[in-house]
Amino acid sequence: MIRWHLVGVLNYFEHRIRKAGAEGPNSKTSTIQKMAHRFRNKDHFRTAVLVKCGGHQLHPVTHPIAG
Repeated sequence: MIRWHLVGVLNYFEHRIRKAGAEGPNSKTSTIQKMAHRFRNKDHFRTAVLVKCGGHQLHPVTHPIAG
């Protein structure tokens, strides 16, 4: 059993990354995928995933006019 998981254990000690960090975006992606019947093509699905998981803003940041 240890041999089976040895690569993952060694990767943790080398990179300090756990599998749980990937579960959040995977959960969001699967939720978006369940709603995929609303999208007309794969580009719309990809955009939705990038917006939800990538932290992209839908509205641009506006700066006050210096006066």
